[in-house]
Amino acid sequence: MGLYLNPNNEPFANIVANDIYVDKSGLIAYMNDRIGKARPLVASSRPRRFGKTLAAQMLVAYYSKGCDSRTVFENLEIAQSESFKKHLNKYDVISLDIQEMRSTYLQIKDKKGKSVLDFIQSEVLNELREAFPTCVKDSCEVLAQALAKINNVMGNQFIIIIDEWDCFFREDKDNNALIDAYIIFLRSLFKGKQSDGFVKLAYITGILPIKKYGTQSALNNFREKTMVAPDGIDPYIGFTEDEVKTLCEQNMASFAKMQRWYDGYVFDQTDDLAEDNSFAEDDEFACDDAIELVNVQETEFDQKASNVIMHVYSPNSVMEALSNRKFQNYWSQTETYESLKIYITMDYDGLKQKIVDMLGGSKCKIDVESFQNDMTTFDSSDDVLTLLIHLGYLAYESESHEAFIPNEEVRSTFVRAVKSDGWGDVYKAIQDSEKLLAATLAMDEAAVAKMIQNVHMENSSSLVYNNEISLSSVIQVAYYTATRDYTLIRELPAGEGFADMVFLPKRRSKKPALVVELKWDKSAEGAVDQIKNKKYGAALKEYKGNMLLVGINYDKKTKEHQCKIEKHEM
Repeated sequence: MGLYLNPNNEPFANIVANDIYVDKSGLIAYMNDRIGKARPLVASSRPRRFGKTLAAQMLVAYYSKGCDSRTVFENLEIAQSESFKKHLNKYDVISLDIQEMRSTYLQIKDKKGKSVLDFIQSEVLNELREAFPTCVKDSCEVLAQALAKINNVMGNQFIIIIDEWDCFFREDKDNNALIDAYIIFLRSLFKGKQSDGFVKLAYITGILPIKKYGTQSALNNFREKTMVAPDGIDPYIGFTEDEVKTLCEQNMASFAKMQRWYDGYVFDQTDDLAEDNSFAEDDEFACDDAIELVNVQETEFDQKASNVIMHVYSPNSVMEALSNRKFQNYWSQTETYESLKIYITMDYDGLKQKIVDMLGGSKCKIDVESFQNDMTTFDSSDDVLTLLIHLGYLAYESESHEAFIPNEEVRSTFVRAVKSDGWGDVYKAIQDSEKLLAATLAMDEAAVAKMIQNVHMENSSSLVYNNEISLSSVIQVAYYTATRDYTLIRELPAGEGFADMVFLPKRRSKKPALVVELKWDKSAEGAVDQIKNKKYGAALKEYKGNMLLVGINYDKKTKEHQCKIEKHEM
């Protein structure tokens, strides 16, 4: 039993003993199923605060020969699996936390005179020499060589678990020599006939997916599980909705508030190979309050009815909220908004426009395939946004290929980030959005027109001013506050056409629904008439007597905006 070879189960046992613990041991069954199969290598990438280290500690506690973990797991989900006893504490395990080892190295590097990779290998080799003295000699300086020798002489295979495997790609991203050497180190452990002999199973976890080089990856034999495609381990990425509901019930906390603050990450669990993908009535498809309403109609949401969507919450934030009895932004305690600001201010065409749209509640189509899986190689706004998905700042819907800001916690981090130079116009619009919503609900047409005009004018330098897309984006940002109480749907199929923008009240809200129609060089009255004539309101019949029709027109010549607001009567 050592720090790196066959560690004990104490870290994980302490977590299980906590007052609040969410059982994620089902991941072990998935990993057990990989043993004895081709490519028994799994790479799981997810943001900070999403339980990466906990998963690694759990696997170490389960597989390591250095402890007896039967009592630790006997009341957990994995104990019900047929594979539980077969693999429990049966293997030689090598456990590395690259970030922790890097930090240790930085404190002693001047004394040792070794590179960080030399340090990592020597630390593990020292323990291997003690455990396998006849196989690992003092002259051996390469970890993969030592493991191969042990396997050749004694037949032992190893389970290798690496936490924060991508640490160097993030912390030393400009040190090309170190990055290249690290890739060679990883390849020696996981690629080739030699490693096939000594690796029984591997699990590496970090924030970034495996780095791409052209059309190839550094470790293309790993099964990758990412925030874009978690494929098979979806329930173990974060807290599921059922788990959060249970936690709220046990701790007498508001699930509705928990949902608003920390929900939003979604994974498509559809089985594309199944013959029958029909959507069961009791499946929890509802992403938000809007979907239950729209699902009855032939809408874009209705077209997704055959897909099973899993909602995932940020584990750290949920736990902090329960512990502190307070819903707030816990993101900044582990990640500063400064890092977000660096990325959103990059000078790529369309990037700012997409951020503005998402701040207003929209989803943006992006291409996630070109991203090189590092923090330095960017060729487009899509590459930047894909990185933000992996960092947890954005959520991703794989079926529609859309990115969006997942929840109130992350949204507030974006708001802090746009205080920087070049975003003052957007930030002011956000600050004034509370007044705009209040004026709209009060049916103060003049005030609404004036405020939207100001926002439009102030954003004209960064948005294409004279078109309807620009006006739509402005409206979204101008009504930023509304996203707390409403779900925004653009181009909602309704009646005999498509309503430009619909704000549907969330379940807890008593505010009226808003149907917004935008016009260009026409009239606000005509916009409201279109809503009525094309029967957009009929699609929202459950809001009878509690709906406002809002028409907004922009006059290109005078640059003035007009607004007309009417209560919906049926």
